Amino acid sequence: MDAANYLFVYGTLMRGFDNPNAQLLHKTGRYVSAAWMPGRLFRVEWYPGALYEPTCDGKVHGEVYALEEPLALFAQLDVYEGIGDTFPQPWEYVRTQVPVQREAVADNPILAWTYLYNHPVERLTPLPSGDFRLPI
Repeated sequence: MDAANYLFVYGTLMRGFDNPNAQLLHKTGRYVSAAWMPGRLFRVEWYPGALYEPTCDGKVHGEVYALEEPLALFAQLDVYEGIGDTFPQPWEYVRTQVPVQREAVADNPILAWTYLYNHPVERLTPLPSGDFRLPI
């Protein structure tokens, strides 16, 4: 499967969340496995923001989905994440590809799209566990 067909999510798009965009992902994407990327996770408000930091000891935990129609899904998710011409710059998130490691598979990382936080984090609450589902 092409790398463009994977999506790594670490916040309100994961299983267990019931917003319309999570429902869309779970209906149109196929859950692959739990996964992580090197980096740091922060609580922005009621949702998280992650930084990809390849040399960091920290991990951001989430889930990987295989996508059949990535462009159609990204059109919807980009709006959810505040990306597009109708949103002020700099956008709160940027969609980019990062290597992620599947939890249940001890192999090479796979390349997956994700939404990374794109604003300063100095005033945000760090989530040291790297898992948005766990308490601070």
